Amino acid sequence: MKHLFPLCSALPPSLIFGAITCVTGLLGVVIGAATTRLCRQKTERADPLVCAVSMLGSAIFICLIFVVAKKSIIGAYVCIFIGETLLFLNWAITADILMFVVIPTRRATAVAFQSFTSHLLGDAGSPYLIGLISDALQQSYATSVLWQFLSLGYALMLCPFVIVLGGMFFLATALFFLDDREKADKQLSQLTRPPSSVKVTST
Repeated sequence: MKHLFPLCSALPPSLIFGAITCVTGLLGVVIGAATTRLCRQKTERADPLVCAVSMLGSAIFICLIFVVAKKSIIGAYVCIFIGETLLFLNWAITADILMFVVIPTRRATAVAFQSFTSHLLGDAGSPYLIGLISDALQQSYATSVLWQFLSLGYALMLCPFVIVLGGMFFLATALFFLDDREKADKQLSQLTRPPSSVKVTST
């Protein structure tokens, strides 16, 4: 681990974080799909359960980042790697869940709405919200450079809370997943059922 420290010190943190995000995004999708395929042999609720467990596990490592970063930057990057990998596990699985519970004629609308909502509440709105919280915290000690740094860290603690909330929602999804899938299958069978031919005879 020690020989990695000069490399991490030489490279810009944004570059390292971006590289970790790209790698973990790919790994998360592959591992998530493989894990769900394996867990489906044990339970039919595998999709939402895998998402829930991965998000709750991710929250633990995201919290550890703030603790480990004080002592080891390498340890912080390791926590980021594991936390993001677990977080990205639900990307492919969420799409599968959507396909299971929505009939084909409504899937395009469902995918568009899901994508719009995730971006609106995620990468579009979260930076502004975290910055707003950080600026509010900085008002207490406006002249302290250290507090300006710590206030951003405290604002980022919102992320694990939201991740845990997402995990709880996936656990709730597991309760209704099978019923919703059955309803979608029934609607699909009704749509694909050939119309009954009725002969009308004149008397």
